[in-house]
Amino acid sequence: MNRLFLAGLLGLLAASSANADIPPPKGLKRVQLDQKITTEKDITDYSLFTVVGGEKVEAVKLDAKTPLVISGAGRGGRFAFAQLVAVPTDSAKKYGTEKEFFAAIASGKVEGLVKAKNGFGAFTTVKDTDTRKVVVEEYTFEKIDAKEGIVLKSAAKEKESGKKPSPQESDEPGTDAVAFAPRGGVWVAGLALTAALVMGGLWLSGRNRRRELGS
Repeated sequence: MNRLFLAGLLGLLAASSANADIPPPKGLKRVQLDQKITTEKDITDYSLFTVVGGEKVEAVKLDAKTPLVISGAGRGGRFAFAQLVAVPTDSAKKYGTEKEFFAAIASGKVEGLVKAKNGFGAFTTVKDTDTRKVVVEEYTFEKIDAKEGIVLKSAAKEKESGKKPSPQESDEPGTDAVAFAPRGGVWVAGLALTAALVMGGLWLSGRNRRRELGS
């Protein structure tokens, strides 16, 4: 079963990457997607990093004077999605080199590491009559919490609803952007994982049945 499960996971990753190559429906086009995060408060107890494609780690800055922009430029395939993570400020001292430290961040093994629940894609789709080449999602930093992680508020969601959204509400683009690609990727990947789990269950059931007949 381990082989089938691993195959399923590989299929899940492949499906997610392949989705970036699927053209959008007629009447839509794909454009670069950036995320801009602002804050009115300085972050003193944590250091922030982006993790792109689950492996590329980069230290980033966010304070009252410096917004953080996560750019979608040059990102594709398995690197199309990025995470924002935070670790306690003194965490690097526990590692001999920056490479070891970054590897621990990428694998989520740094003590006290927390993440934003928002996922940051590199592209979105808009109407083909839209002249924009880049769509920018805007977020406001609220807090870092050991249980809730990095809490961000979607500016577009708040503006559309006329009320404050819950911290981890949808991170979809504004009303002019169409979230075709991200949802398609989740749908395809979900099917791949479901198929792998079903195959694994059938294989395990068959193995148990063979044992019963042989005993």
